[in-house]
Amino acid sequence: MKDTKCELVLYSPYEYTAIEKHLEKMAAEGWLIQKIGFGGWTYVYRRISPAKLHFTVSCYPQGAAFDMEIVSEEQKVFHEFCRRSGWQLACASSKVQIFYNEEENPTPIETDPRLKVDSIHRALKKSYLPSYWIIFFLFIFCGLALHPDLLRDPAALLSSPRELWRNFLLAIVLLYFPVELCRYYLWRFKAKKAAECGEFSDSLHPSAFPKMIVCLGLLGMIYKSAMVYLPEDAQLRWTILLMIAYLSVLALFILASAVRRYLRYRKAKQAGPF
Repeated sequence: MKDTKCELVLYSPYEYTAIEKHLEKMAAEGWLIQKIGFGGWTYVYRRISPAKLHFTVSCYPQGAAFDMEIVSEEQKVFHEFCRRSGWQLACASSKVQIFYNEEENPTPIETDPRLKVDSIHRALKKSYLPSYWIIFFLFIFCGLALHPDLLRDPAALLSSPRELWRNFLLAIVLLYFPVELCRYYLWRFKAKKAAECGEFSDSLHPSAFPKMIVCLGLLGMIYKSAMVYLPEDAQLRWTILLMIAYLSVLALFILASAVRRYLRYRKAKQAGPF
């Protein structure tokens, strides 16, 4: 029987209520989160006895993705405060920290909804929001570069199976990022209105849209990758090069993440009693 498992989850940090409910459900099934994986899109769990646990997601805007310190002094103080309140740190990434509590009715860590909304926004505007806007405009530029006659002859986009699939990939990317950005700004608008009344706002109901987009994108990339050996036109070659560049950046990000974890491990080992 495996004692760990990995799960693909496409939650964003502002969807904290959905994350908390999901983790409570997993704990009831005997799985406790122990690590947030690549880009926050994967959760790694360890097996436990099924338990009724409460979770809370806290954003740490000062967190840096490549900070080699295991935890800052400010975070240590915060973690100690949480521990004394009954909240145990389950895992943390650069800007997201997840705590759990075994008490029946635990005292919340964050009691001011305005500070909650502000901390989430300050954390996301340093990573999530800029990257989404940059990628969105980058793909618009690529689309116009690949199809200079896009506005004059849109029917050309459906002229062949290759054109159809290439533009399908481009379309789902151009659809995904603005939809996710709109969902965030809609949540922030509602959360700020609720905070003015001293209330916490539940995050939007988690959508199946991100998972659907990822699955369609992977299928499209597999199809296009199979056509690498058939580059009959310049536009197809540019599409392939774009895909290779994207996958290369993805691989570098994963490598950097692995190096960061190794350096943290080395630092923790050197700081240990042995």
